Order: sequence, then C-alpha cells, then structure tokens
Amino acid sequence: GISFRRSSWKDDHWLKLDDFDNTEYDIRGPAAWLEMGTQDDGTRLPVRATGLRLEEDGSGTWHECIVTGLDERQRFIVSW
Repeated sequence: GISFRRSSWKDDHWLKLDDFDNTEYDIRGPAAWLEMGTQDDGTRLPVRATGLRLEEDGSGTWHECIVTGLDERQRFIVSW
C-alpha cells in the first residue's frame, strides 16, 4: 500500500506535487470523464475507476470504485 504518514526524509528528497498536477497533456478533464457515463436521454451511468482509499493511520490501497460526481474543487466523488 501507500503511506501518507510523516516520513523522516528531508524535504529535498520528495518529488513536488506540481510535477504530477500538470493537466496540459490530459486527454479529458474531470467533467469530460463524467460525461462519458451520460446517456443520450440525460441519465447517468456509473463510471468505473480505481481510486486510492485512505485508512485512518495514513496508509492507503488502490480499490475499484464508482465515480458519482465532482466536488467544488473538481475532485472526484466515489463510492467504494
């Protein structure tokens, strides 16, 4: 799994989040991914995905999920 607990590494050993948040080369934006589940009559089908499910201790594992929407920060809302 993945751990988000504090590490003893120095800050200069980490990759910067900005390196991963660049959307310049994304083939679709968040809303376009959701539109893929929208039918001609306007009904929305679930969009299957794989998401990182975080545990209380800061660790996380990848699980299949269903994307149900977007929040105000354009992050996916999922059901596990």
